Amino acid sequence: MLTDETYSLITTEKKDASIDRLVLIALFDYSWWILGSLIGGLLGAAATIELAGFDFVLTSLFAMLLCEQWRGRVNSKPLWVALIGYAVARFISADNALAIAISICALSAILLPSKSILCPRSPVPQEAPAMNDYMYLFTVFIAMGAVTAAERLLPFACSSWLRKQRWVGVVGNFLPLAIMVLLVLHASTASALARGGLPVPEAAGVFLTLIVQWFVKKPLLSIFAGTAVYVILVNSLFV
Repeated sequence: MLTDETYSLITTEKKDASIDRLVLIALFDYSWWILGSLIGGLLGAAATIELAGFDFVLTSLFAMLLCEQWRGRVNSKPLWVALIGYAVARFISADNALAIAISICALSAILLPSKSILCPRSPVPQEAPAMNDYMYLFTVFIAMGAVTAAERLLPFACSSWLRKQRWVGVVGNFLPLAIMVLLVLHASTASALARGGLPVPEAAGVFLTLIVQWFVKKPLLSIFAGTAVYVILVNSLFV
């Protein structure tokens, strides 16, 4: 149930928020995500609107969440680290820029150890015995489900230990704003590259979303305003 929107909402909650409240937020967000996708798919298939740019609504959403993460911050260090980190990541590998930038931000939030940890060489994989196709699919399905469940349950199982670790608090306080900045940058860059032009409409849409959300504090209005400006620009001046 972890999505970008759920992550951003949960990180804005108070530190003493109950687990039940966080689970309800995640459950509602994920359920609405599925329902909204279904409704949008059905309406989109029946609509005959030929205007481009409605996909920018996701970038506007990230910009709105960025604004809320930025609000109340005593310093803007995560913002600048994210901007520099994304530029470095794009230079290293454009295809993996987001993952590299997140890693840079995480490493920047904590004190790196002086000695590197050497990983043992992985053994040469042995050829797996022949298996029935259905049994193979069933085994893979069970394994994927177990891994997915484990990676979500592990933080709760280790919560008492994690709360005592200083670096967990440092990273947890640093990353939310940094990740929202990275998502806005990554989505805007992808949109501009897909159009094949300068990112002027993307910058205008993000800027308007931030301004409206900062002063008016109306998520739907800010997302609508940013998306509307982007749609107008890409269908008129930047065709």
